[in-house]
Amino acid sequence: MAAQGAAWLVFALPSGALADRWDRRRTMWACDAIRCGLAAALAAAVATGLASIPLLVAVAFALVATETLFYSAGQSALPVLVRPADLPRANGRMHATTVLGIGFVGPPAGAALFGVAASAPFGADALSFGLAALLAARLRTDLGPAPHPGPRRSLAAEIGEGARWLWAHTELRTLVLMLAVWNVVEAGVFAVLVLWSLETLDLPEAGYGFLYAALAIGGVVGSVIAERVGRRLGLGRAMAVSAAATVFAFAGLGAVSSPAAAMALMALVGLAAFVWNVLTATFRQSVVPAGIQGRVSSVYRFATWGAVAIGAVLGGAATGALGAGAPFLLAALGLGLASVVFLPWLSNERLERACAAAQAAPVVIPSPRAAG
Repeated sequence: MAAQGAAWLVFALPSGALADRWDRRRTMWACDAIRCGLAAALAAAVATGLASIPLLVAVAFALVATETLFYSAGQSALPVLVRPADLPRANGRMHATTVLGIGFVGPPAGAALFGVAASAPFGADALSFGLAALLAARLRTDLGPAPHPGPRRSLAAEIGEGARWLWAHTELRTLVLMLAVWNVVEAGVFAVLVLWSLETLDLPEAGYGFLYAALAIGGVVGSVIAERVGRRLGLGRAMAVSAAATVFAFAGLGAVSSPAAAMALMALVGLAAFVWNVLTATFRQSVVPAGIQGRVSSVYRFATWGAVAIGAVLGGAATGALGAGAPFLLAALGLGLASVVFLPWLSNERLERACAAAQAAPVVIPSPRAAG
């Protein structure tokens, strides 16, 4: 988990700038072709007895490093593929299919394939990336380089443009800070979830999968209802409810020892997280100009996904010092404090004004002096 988070820290920023420069359709299929090769190489290593923990960590790092570029290209492509009014629904469907694959299809399929041969799940992973590359290559919409406001500059300068634009945008800056805290505490929880399920819930080894299945069920429901929740409550209030529900769920997980209660609370974590993810992704795509979508998304992910590496290490340390329930209670405390500090800056009125201003204003990238 730390290796995967580290890949975001190392590659997220240049990936966003490159995604804005390159043809996004070609970038996506090339990234998946590379990931197909990486997964195939790991499958071969497992089949021949050459696999090891260091190799697994290295491949995990490389897969996520490539994902940073794929993600930046995909996030900036989505507003081109669908109308602005359809972004909440499109993001909801994207998140729902993702959690279905990760939470429902992948784990049982991987377990079944592993029973056939240890290398089989990794070979299937390679095959899935190859299929994804073919699907990306068949996209017919023009997804050429994003329109750039002004002449091209060095990669470092363009990364700086994306960072300054995001930091100058009050609501997006607040979202980044809020989500960075959220990801730190959540990574601390998930890094020790296996140990907690075995020692606190007294689940059998196979029972760990049920916790993730519950998380996935909540995630699918959250993805499907996010558009409706945002429309009924407003973006800001829906985000606040998502954060409050997650604080409650983390606190509950730190106190329970019943598997049934734990699964219900994990489902609530998934539901709240995916309502938040869908609505914040839609907001970001609505307010960021097309020419800097990739760079702003990469800065956003650098800060938020990079936090996973920190949270995973802290979660392990907290468990070792305070016990298996400690990461959950610390997560509730940390996210609760972050909500008190940041959510007042994410009210319905502020977010609505930001969306309206984005539709009316030209692209303005603050200069380094102005941003300072």
